Amino acid sequence: MRKLTFLLIMIWLLSLSCFAQSPTSTPATQMPTQSLAKDWIALMVSGLALALSLLSFRQKSTESRLTLRKQLTDLFEKLTTLNTEFARFKTNKDNYPPGYPGLLGDQRRFFVRQASFIASQIRTLVSPFEYLLLAGGHDDINDWAQAEHFFQLAISSAADRIDRGIAIRGYGRYLFGHGRLTEARVQYAESLHCFNGSADRVRVFRAETFERWAGNESEWGNKKEADRLLEQAMTEFRQLENPVRREYEVRRVEAGFSHKSGSKGEVPEKNSL
Repeated sequence: MRKLTFLLIMIWLLSLSCFAQSPTSTPATQMPTQSLAKDWIALMVSGLALALSLLSFRQKSTESRLTLRKQLTDLFEKLTTLNTEFARFKTNKDNYPPGYPGLLGDQRRFFVRQASFIASQIRTLVSPFEYLLLAGGHDDINDWAQAEHFFQLAISSAADRIDRGIAIRGYGRYLFGHGRLTEARVQYAESLHCFNGSADRVRVFRAETFERWAGNESEWGNKKEADRLLEQAMTEFRQLENPVRREYEVRRVEAGFSHKSGSKGEVPEKNSL
């Protein structure tokens, strides 16, 4: 769009330059005043036509981008519905026909790749959270190179530090899922730096990050580290100013301690952020 606009303007300016360099200073007998006026009018009309063409092209381009944006929203909605359907299948497999997971997988693969194609056409209209959805979707269809790509896009496009922390935390969870434990711990630690502050809002983000990290460590059998991280989460929740939220969160995290419950710490869903 910008290149085409620049090219059209340059062509018009070149025409104007050639006209300005024509022998207008010659005697009036060689170029009548009436003819000169007609040439200027023609040039002005062509300039106006160029301006109108550019405005029309820009409007059509904007409409096209908005149409793609709507299509992307619809695809994300379909992916969410698909994830819900798969969760229902896992809880009651007897009510579904054989091969049903494969059918859902084919649909997911189509939706994810179509969504990633559209997102690449309208980068400025895609949010960090949507990039995280695309990253998780590509992880689900085992396209890990694209999953990495969209995690990095989610991190780099996050302008707000909270959004950036959530994106980095999601990438850390992804790395744990692929056995890249050292890299995953670096990402979780980095995400905690994005949640600096003493307000309840950032304390909750910080505590939830410790809690999710603990769940991932517990999955890999690192019970001591998981309990240490849960204690960190508890410390953050105990400092909440809201007494009702503070009591609720502390009790909930206490139930997640492996040495008390005999089970793993709370583990977030695979696609949680």
